[in-house]
Amino acid sequence: MLKYEIDFNKGNYVVGHFTFRECAMCDKAKSLLDKHKKQYMFIQADKKLFGKILSVTGSKKVPQIFLEGKVYLTVGELEEVLDKNGDS
Repeated sequence: MLKYEIDFNKGNYVVGHFTFRECAMCDKAKSLLDKHKKQYMFIQADKKLFGKILSVTGSKKVPQIFLEGKVYLTVGELEEVLDKNGDS
């Protein structure tokens, strides 16, 4: 049983990995979402949850950002979309 059940099509998540207690890019993603007034949940994924996320995204990068049914594997991608859409 997973500690968190993530619906990848709903909700906004920034997912880090349990082995990275300090994650500058996770912090940057959270700041960006805060700036654009997006509600989200930060999850420090354990091995089992990260494995489930890996099976969906195919990426081991952190953070993995789920926003409004889409996944962003870099903060740059997320920033580009938020700025393009004028979300603020």
